Amino acid sequence: MIGIILVGHEQEYYVQTMVQLFYPHIPHQFICDIQPQGMIVKSILTNTYCKAEVYEDGRLVTDCTYEFLLEHEGLEETRRQKRASKKLRYVLYQALYKKTGMDMPWGALTGIRPTKLVHELW
Repeated sequence: MIGIILVGHEQEYYVQTMVQLFYPHIPHQFICDIQPQGMIVKSILTNTYCKAEVYEDGRLVTDCTYEFLLEHEGLEETRRQKRASKKLRYVLYQALYKKTGMDMPWGALTGIRPTKLVHELW
C-alpha cells in the first residue's frame, strides 16, 4: 500500500494518477501523517513553491521542489489553478523518476487526451 499525503491543495486526481503511472499494481490510500512503515508520497503546494517528497519506512528517500509565484498579478483563478496543477505533476514525476529510475514515454502527461496540451500550443 502506498500512502499519499496532500498539503495545501486537493489535487487528488493528479497525484493519484502520477503514483499509478510508476506503481500501477500497488494500491494507494490518502492519509494524514507519515507512517513508520511503507511508502509515502507527499505533495505540497504553497504560494511560492510546490514540492514532492517520497518516504520509505518513515525516512525521506527523494524529493523535488519547484519555486514559482502562484499569486502572479494578472492571472485569473482558473489559470493559477492550471499552472499549479502542472507544477505539481512535474515535481511528482521528477521525484518518482528519481526513486524508480523509470522514464515514461509521455513524461508527466496522463489521462485520455494528453494531446489536448499540444493543441493549446497552436
